[in-house]
Order: sequence, then C-alpha cells, then structure tokens
Amino acid sequence: MSCLFHVGDTPPFHVLLQDCDGTPLAMDLATTIDIKFIAPDGDTFTKTATYPIGGDGSDGVVEVLIAAGELDVVGTWVMQPFVVLPDWSGHLSSIVFKVVAPIF
Repeated sequence: MSCLFHVGDTPPFHVLLQDCDGTPLAMDLATTIDIKFIAPDGDTFTKTATYPIGGDGSDGVVEVLIAAGELDVVGTWVMQPFVVLPDWSGHLSSIVFKVVAPIF
C-alpha cells in the first residue's frame, strides 16, 4: 500500500490482512486484531482494529480509526498488524505510508 496523508488527517485505514502468498486471512474468528504504528521519530502506538461498516472480517478487511493528533510527524510511517486466531497468532507484513505537511 502506498499512501500519502497529511499531518492532522484522521483517515480510517482499511487494511487487507493477507498471508504470505497474498490470500486474504479471514478475521471473523480472530480474538485480537491490533495494528501497531511506528512514527518517523520512533514513537509508537497501537490501535485495535474493527470491521468496516457492513463487513464481518471474513474477507480479511479490517478498519482502524485514527484520532486527531495521532498522525503528527512528517515522514515515513510503518504499521504492522498483530492477530490472534484460533490456530495461529503473530505479526503480519508491515505496511509503509507517508505523512507530509499540509500546504498551510
């Protein structure tokens, strides 16, 4: 995913969780779906993902809501999902995105 956001944006991130061969992972049986964020300055925070409106997680799509002030540093950010499923738990591939300053 290659995305560009601005400092102060509050986007809902819709994240497709996939296994290593690109197959969507059904999240409807997950007991934990966390998305870990690392800012360019090294600060970190974790958000609990939910299902988008009308979704049930069976398609691997989850949503993370960003609050005002969380995307507050210009630069390259990394987010990484951590999931707990009945037969497996662990981290999935990292997703990189950019945050830039607004024009004013």
